[in-house]
Amino acid sequence: LPGRIEQNKGQLEAVELCSTLNARGIPCTLTIVGDRWKEAYSKQVEAQVMDKDLNKAMRILPMQSRSEMVEQYHQTDICVFLSHHKTGFSRVPLEAMACGSLVCSYGYEGSDEILQDGENGFLIPEGDISAAADLINVLLNEPETVARVIQQARKEIEKNYSLNIYIEKIEGFLSETLVC
Repeated sequence: LPGRIEQNKGQLEAVELCSTLNARGIPCTLTIVGDRWKEAYSKQVEAQVMDKDLNKAMRILPMQSRSEMVEQYHQTDICVFLSHHKTGFSRVPLEAMACGSLVCSYGYEGSDEILQDGENGFLIPEGDISAAADLINVLLNEPETVARVIQQARKEIEKNYSLNIYIEKIEGFLSETLVC
């Protein structure tokens, strides 16, 4: 779960998800990566980790460099993007998809514009930890679905979000704007 540590980024829900999966007999480890924006909330997350006895299944890392994040994504089976920010455009889903990590998201910060549920990632109901755990359980039993979705996600990134495509879109926009 990458993103600054603040309530709207869903770290407490990620802890609950990890706890739920472990309670269902599904081994889960959770890595939270991000700067501490709200110290009181960070302490609340840490307390929840201790309360749920997840200290061996969790780690909280400070913000990482780009290359370190690429390494994190490559080591991750599932990137949960549980942001509650309704606006904005986060790079997290794009980066995770490019690195072969399966993305499960509430659909905020533009991820609903990128993710096509079941095709290149998964959209989960906001705050529904049980539904997220159910989805992960199903995916564990359907490796061919996981492989197909990850492959489709990578194709989508290469087709629509590569640096060359991005630059072409900016140049096209600027040339249209300057012509007016």
